[in-house]
Amino acid sequence: MWVWRVVAGACAVGTVALVLTAVLVDLESADKAASVVGAVVALAGLVVSVWQITAVSTGGSQDPPGAVQVHASGAQSLAVGGDVIGSAIGKGSKVVGQPPVAPGRSGPGVDDAARRDVRASGDGSRAIGGTVSGSAFGLDSEVR
Repeated sequence: MWVWRVVAGACAVGTVALVLTAVLVDLESADKAASVVGAVVALAGLVVSVWQITAVSTGGSQDPPGAVQVHASGAQSLAVGGDVIGSAIGKGSKVVGQPPVAPGRSGPGVDDAARRDVRASGDGSRAIGGTVSGSAFGLDSEVR
């Protein structure tokens, strides 16, 4: 957050300096100063852009550690980054009665690393990065 304050302060100071140059000195000097300032800002923008592209292409990410990445594509695809409890997915599917209580996430077999990247692609594919409990998947499926 402090970076934005510094940038805003620098912009304010630069604007005041250019206006004072135009008023107190002359317009031609203010024009030359504005050209130099514009070139410096453009160069800074180029450096930040290249830095960001390099960070993304080398695997750098803005996501916090452990963040779930969920991607779905294709007809009828489904990607869920967490648990699916008491859900009916598919034409004619239904869950009858009370949905079950969500199971605990700790214990043997729970792999949080596998939950970080969940992908589904292709016709009718599904991908779930968590526990599936009491859910009906597919055409006319039912859970009681």
